[in-house]
Amino acid sequence: MYVDSRKKLVKWLRSQLIGPACKDSLSTSPLSRYPAGVLHPIDPDSSGIDPASSSPEETALRDDVTDDTPANDETNDSKLAQSTKKRRYVPPSSVGFSCFVRGEAQLLITASATSYQHPKASNSPGRGRHRRYEREELQETTHELKVSGSVRKSIPIWDNRAVIDVRSRQHQDGLILTITLCNRSELKWNVAQNFQIIDRVEKSLFEAHLECIIDQGELLDYPRVDPSLLTEEELELELQYREKRIYAIGHGAAADWNVPQKGKPKIWSEFMPETEVPLMTVQTSDENDENEVLRLHRLADAPMPDELSRFVDNYGNWIDHQQLVASEFRNPDEQNAANRICEKMQTALGRMRQGIELLRTDQLASESFQIANRAMFDQLIRTDVIKQKEIQRDAYLWRPFQLAFLLTVIASVIREDDDFRDILDLIWFPTGGGKTEAYLGLIAFLIAWRRLKYPDRSKGTAAFMRYTLRLLTQQQFQRATRMMCSLDLIRRKDQERLGETPIDIGIWVGGEFSPNRFEDAEDIVAQIKEGKPNARYRLLLERCPWCDTQFDADRGYCATNDTFNFYCTNRDCDFSDDDLPLPCNVVDEALYNEPPTLLIGTVDKFARLAWEERSGAFFGLFDGSRPPELIIQDELHLITGPLGSVAGLYEAGIETLLVQRGLRPKYVASTATIRMAREQVQRLYAKDLAVFPPPGLSYDNTFFARTDKERPGRL
Repeated sequence: MYVDSRKKLVKWLRSQLIGPACKDSLSTSPLSRYPAGVLHPIDPDSSGIDPASSSPEETALRDDVTDDTPANDETNDSKLAQSTKKRRYVPPSSVGFSCFVRGEAQLLITASATSYQHPKASNSPGRGRHRRYEREELQETTHELKVSGSVRKSIPIWDNRAVIDVRSRQHQDGLILTITLCNRSELKWNVAQNFQIIDRVEKSLFEAHLECIIDQGELLDYPRVDPSLLTEEELELELQYREKRIYAIGHGAAADWNVPQKGKPKIWSEFMPETEVPLMTVQTSDENDENEVLRLHRLADAPMPDELSRFVDNYGNWIDHQQLVASEFRNPDEQNAANRICEKMQTALGRMRQGIELLRTDQLASESFQIANRAMFDQLIRTDVIKQKEIQRDAYLWRPFQLAFLLTVIASVIREDDDFRDILDLIWFPTGGGKTEAYLGLIAFLIAWRRLKYPDRSKGTAAFMRYTLRLLTQQQFQRATRMMCSLDLIRRKDQERLGETPIDIGIWVGGEFSPNRFEDAEDIVAQIKEGKPNARYRLLLERCPWCDTQFDADRGYCATNDTFNFYCTNRDCDFSDDDLPLPCNVVDEALYNEPPTLLIGTVDKFARLAWEERSGAFFGLFDGSRPPELIIQDELHLITGPLGSVAGLYEAGIETLLVQRGLRPKYVASTATIRMAREQVQRLYAKDLAVFPPPGLSYDNTFFARTDKERPGRL
């Protein structure tokens, strides 16, 4: 139902960016009002395309100078005359596209644009600063053109203000056609600056649009890059997206097309391209026996290795079918790429079966798996209780890829000698698909295993979970806190085996988002008691994560010069004990004193390790605790550029410190985009990469997720 509304929104956005936002005249410069869809006039005395220059000479390009700037300043005029060749930024004056046609091409080319004119009521732009620009639609022009062989033709339009340029060149058994709309107007630079601004506006073409109908000739896929020039990843992507057709490439803007089965294909330039990213539907089954293994409460009671084996066998059967498809490729490049893809899927399958065998033979791993499922089950129920939803035990299920991911990585998380311990496991799944829950379940499994395996050394920090954006860090902290509360409740019921030290969570970010010192927290609590509305935001948590009761201003916080804790005052809450604080903290000094079991922070905050000696507590340096053995990096694709360079340096330091403490950490990351992930992981962590779930032979099916062709996706 939202599709029509979405179209209206896109139409409005297009009018704001390209025009026309209104049919009336504009009181501001159109070049300031519309940032896209503009073909600028030619500057005959300029060269270069570097937009980074900030030299004074570029002021001639600006259009935000007011009309009452002195127009007859001889000094300004002489400076402008001397600097015409020094400007380096040249705005675009053309737009077009290229396509590939077989046979003699009969083209129907249409161009359209608008212009804005400044009233000529006065010869001096210095009078009357509230002048307006009037919009004029240039008459749409259409031209028929027959093209064969290598040719170049230019068609002047709009009284020679612009030209349609058509070039063709032979390629294989067809023609590559390049069609361009060019603004041919030239700027005047021997006039006062204000006149230059008006001249630029009046000679610019706004809302520029170029389209071509292939009236005769066969439109084919645009020629691809020679496979010998592609990397292995690019060859695999070519294979997976082999059904996606590319009919044109844009120059100066995107190219879009409509190629009907019956009818004539049309290609056009597009300054605001749009595409629909399809929704992915998770793999599931209506058969009760297959869904049974996904139910959290069943796995919390017993791991059910036989049922898990049948669940994994379904994936194995799908891989067998993929290998049959791979054997049908005749192109050597495609067959090699298909074999590599199938090999990755077989590796993932083998790791899943290894995880099941671990649960079958290792009692502590089996119990830890049960505890993790219980924690996830309990926190989901709490979420629905808060939302006042009906509770149905069988409705709480793992998504298949989440359960498969856990089976894949659990062995490498708890066994340092595992073959995949030093491999970074990257969860690649569409946004909203459940990546966070997948590694929250993994964290719960590891924490339970450490408490059972090392009861005397397990009270320190078990895992780091890092984000790149502080706002996202805050949101994920709130999500993870409920799961950690669930896990701590399980511990309280079995302290003999899971220990007396709370299973807790802490957030480690900059002082702008959470207090660094106890005295900062005291000040914030004082502001809360005074009724200042925004003070609560500084403590990140406004409500009890378990029952959603807002913290009482007087009794919900314990803030002194050497401590800080949250307390829930709801007597019906499992955490209402006056003597036991909630298992979460947001103050840096509190985290140094009592290192949290799970530490959430931003990438940049970990730079404090080099400057803050007390942060060694997170590595068990002061109390002999077992150091962290799991590092989770969310939104890996955001660590790029200078941030990636700095993060890579600190990553080497963090891993070196952990290795010196006698433990090699396991790395897990998640991402929403997979392009060049292997190179990024090598540069950041110097590790090999395993993507989960491994892509299939087609982009729209990885077994665990398929393209949903029934519902509209994200535009």
